[in-house]
Amino acid sequence: MLFSGELPATRELGIRKAEVLRYLGYKAGKHHLSGRIRQMLEEELENARELITPRGYFGILEAAPLRREKLFRDAEKVAFGVCTIGDALEKRVEKLFEQGEAVRGLILDAIGSAAAEEAAEMLNREILQWSRQQRLQATRRFSPGYGHWPVGGQDMIFGLLTEAPDRTGVALTPAKMMIPRKSVSFAIKLGRGRLEEINKGSCRSCALFGRCSFQIQEGACARTPGGED
Repeated sequence: MLFSGELPATRELGIRKAEVLRYLGYKAGKHHLSGRIRQMLEEELENARELITPRGYFGILEAAPLRREKLFRDAEKVAFGVCTIGDALEKRVEKLFEQGEAVRGLILDAIGSAAAEEAAEMLNREILQWSRQQRLQATRRFSPGYGHWPVGGQDMIFGLLTEAPDRTGVALTPAKMMIPRKSVSFAIKLGRGRLEEINKGSCRSCALFGRCSFQIQEGACARTPGGED
């Protein structure tokens, strides 16, 4: 391990309403947001503050032992990260559904998804700060199960970041799912030369093209860094 770090201790994530609405399936200019939904959104954004506890851990390793994987053949170093917002929010979502508050539960769940992505962005920024200090180029982050990296890539991440479960509270199930559910794992390639982007920000380059709910009119992925907003 060349370097490792953790997400700065904070309970505040800059959750964008537009991102929450995107998870709910709303598209600007195409769907009208009713006053009732708007009020619920504001209320659950406020409630979420006490339910979100961001934690994250990353490690940076030499790429040489990883080059058996085609994805990493052009990298000098690779950063792997795992982050989460904890399980309090998803437990609250389950409670809302049990109480018959399905709409409110869906809204809070979407907030949790947006918050997990924002936690990943915060961890991403920590890695980029280190890479700039080392004068290394960095790709966009990419995750197992998206695009062209099979979900089995989770084994690589958790196998290399052995401290991640203790540092973040995130565990990997035999089915390669992370617990808590609102968690994100990813890799970033680092190097001095030209690096091929795995997350190209283009729907047509993705294995999920044509069946992804995040595809937008401009043809870029709204869920990942580098996509259009």
